Amino acid sequence: MPGEDLGDRTRIRIAIVGVDLEGLSVCFDALTKDGQVVAPLQKQMWGDTYGEVVDQYGISWMFNIGTPA
Repeated sequence: MPGEDLGDRTRIRIAIVGVDLEGLSVCFDALTKDGQVVAPLQKQMWGDTYGEVVDQYGISWMFNIGTPA
């Protein structure tokens, strides 16, 4: 994000969007093993489940999981 202090992180950010709560939760949990949770995976005020983790290589992963229509 503009003006963000990167510290030792890279500028790479990956957004994962989908409706498979179980499958994407497994991916989120796998990245937390050697990474750092920035925002826990939880239900948000806009209705989706959201979480963010920085993996062991400094890449930010943002997960936004909606509900099937």
